[in-house]
Amino acid sequence: MTTILDDHARTAGRVRRMTWTAIATLFVATAASCTPAETAEATPEETEEPVFQYATVTGADLAMTVQSEGRPLADVLVHIRRVGTDGASGTLIATARTDESGHLGALLSIESELDEIELVVIKPGYLGPMNEETRRQLGAFAPAARFRVAVEDLADVQLDLEKAQ
Repeated sequence: MTTILDDHARTAGRVRRMTWTAIATLFVATAASCTPAETAEATPEETEEPVFQYATVTGADLAMTVQSEGRPLADVLVHIRRVGTDGASGTLIATARTDESGHLGALLSIESELDEIELVVIKPGYLGPMNEETRRQLGAFAPAARFRVAVEDLADVQLDLEKAQ
């Protein structure tokens, strides 16, 4: 009877030693994989905040005055467009008309990455700045003016048109 108990006690002792050996091995492995706080250095990527622009659309105020020979021009049609590629007009953002005092005001919703927009001014019988002179060859179908404006300058656009001869 003592032999069975001795065998059982020896087996239990081996199990305890194997358990403690496994625990000690895990502890040493975990401790070895950790870097002390004093020696750990933050990389630049970890300290800098990520730059991400959450707003993809922004509001821009357009305030424009159109006149000719010092007098305001009413009912001037203005197409507000994205700048196209290779001198072509881009897609239409908005269309507006000047009031009786030659003023046009609008709040535009435009993409945040746009630096400039194109204004196409249509007033038959008048001429103004044209960023592409070949457009004037369109005769009666040519716009009175076609030019680009930086987004930050949209709040004060002054346009003086000349009467066509």
